[in-house]
Amino acid sequence: MKKFAKRNIISGISVVLFLVIAGCQEQNISNPKQSRLVAAENMQLKKDLVKKDKTILEKEKQLEKCLNEKEALQSKPSVDDTLTKFLFEETVRLQRENEELESKISQLESNSKSLQNTE
Repeated sequence: MKKFAKRNIISGISVVLFLVIAGCQEQNISNPKQSRLVAAENMQLKKDLVKKDKTILEKEKQLEKCLNEKEALQSKPSVDDTLTKFLFEETVRLQRENEELESKISQLESNSKSLQNTE
């Protein structure tokens, strides 16, 4: 029984290997017209491949350029950031100025009241 199983396994593997080897062999093209057509198709495929390679290189260069521009833009403060900072600083300055003016107004009012009281 074991001999029969081993023989079947070996036979099965042999058949599979034979089919694989037979299927992987190159086909002989004996017709000159067919061989010219295949050669022309191969040449066209090679040209197409070269074009695709050039296109890929161009796209990679464009990508690198875009990434560099993105990095440069991210490193610079944006107009919005600069404007926000300016507005914040200006608001703080105006608040201080308002406080000073309010203080002067209250001093003038108190001086005015004291002058009215002395008269």
